[in-house]
Amino acid sequence: MLVTDTETGQTTGTVLTGRNNIFTVDTEFGSLLCRLKGKRLDIEERSYSPLSPGDLVTLSELDTGNSTAIIDDRLTRRNAFERYNVKRNLPQTLAANVDQALCVSSLHHPRFRPRFVDRFLALCEFQGVAGGVVLNKSDLDTGQAPDIVSLYGGIGYPVSVVSATEGSGLEALKVAIEGVRTVLVGQSGVGKSALLNAIVGTEVQRTGEISARYLRGRHTTNAGRLLKTASAEIIDTPGIRDLDVRLISTGELAWCYREFRPFMGTCKHGDCSHVEEPGCGIERACKDGEIPPARYESYCRLHAELQHVETEQS
Repeated sequence: MLVTDTETGQTTGTVLTGRNNIFTVDTEFGSLLCRLKGKRLDIEERSYSPLSPGDLVTLSELDTGNSTAIIDDRLTRRNAFERYNVKRNLPQTLAANVDQALCVSSLHHPRFRPRFVDRFLALCEFQGVAGGVVLNKSDLDTGQAPDIVSLYGGIGYPVSVVSATEGSGLEALKVAIEGVRTVLVGQSGVGKSALLNAIVGTEVQRTGEISARYLRGRHTTNAGRLLKTASAEIIDTPGIRDLDVRLISTGELAWCYREFRPFMGTCKHGDCSHVEEPGCGIERACKDGEIPPARYESYCRLHAELQHVETEQS
């Protein structure tokens, strides 16, 4: 919602994209090029960037003739999809105030990577964001799609099988994102750009041109952006090589595998790590066929990775 406070002269807007402390904000006056007041916001958390697509901000010093303003504050987020940026050694918010997050993967070229999907879904659970999976390039599928749909669909995650190039499955996906704000996350090469073009058409290019102009000619492929269509809002994110999930602790990880939860109170030891420990209810459920073995193996690998990180940091 866009609001102008007549007493303070402030306007509330939604961040569309931004980088280097310059942000494009959607307001009732159109898209404005905005800078941070004092070059930083007064927020408590340490993060890679103070603002992300989807953030609500308050603005002042509006110059509608030049389409500029100053960002005074970031309003409280109802949620955020974050990862850990290893290079910067800081959490990085990819999208804020979203209704759902979809992991876009390809069935071929590049190959499907279940570990990336599992990391993504764990982050969704940890951050309270509804997660789902989109399998693109169904026209190149070698027959693995039904098994992937069965695995993640059986856990309770929505799975869409689409082909951005041929158009199959797109109408169902459009229905799934209608009326809500969705963030798309995926690795480079999975066809996310082609998928966006297929969903929103020329709007992607037009928005890209606007953002590039506001960011003084810089390319926008390295920055996330919020795209608004007549029926949906989509936050596009840059391609990601890996998802670092060290925002989650080893003690919290099992809860982030939603199919583990019914068995988490059945272990012999209250402090069970669920990794090859005697009397583990989760391992027993896996052996009994109540938890997919692939997901349990995924958990064990990710637990070992997080344990290594925690040991290094202690």
